[in-house]
Amino acid sequence: MQYRHPVNKSAPTNVTISVPRNLYVYSPRNIWISYGLAILFAILGALLGMAALLTNSAAFTNSFSTILRVTGYADLSTIVGANDTFGAAPLPKQLKQAKLSVEELSTSDGLRYWSLAEKRA
Repeated sequence: MQYRHPVNKSAPTNVTISVPRNLYVYSPRNIWISYGLAILFAILGALLGMAALLTNSAAFTNSFSTILRVTGYADLSTIVGANDTFGAAPLPKQLKQAKLSVEELSTSDGLRYWSLAEKRA
């Protein structure tokens, strides 16, 4: 194909035009492999979760109250009963209504510590 420049009409110029194309080759094998692996790992994850639930006989969450109950913090032993230290869901009613406060403690060597305590009215 030849192109004539709008200013210099006497000198023809060779022009190559290429049209970009997206090439995609559908391969059912690749789809089956990727989806098959995704389904396999999803099923394995669900089976592992069910096995953990059956082994522990309870469900757990990663909430603050669960962590607080299983650590066995001595200052909170008045509101966290011995039966509640397992940390399983659901949260006991007395713990749902509990109010906590963070208190700063200082020592003679100048270090500062923080303590968690039941909030008193």
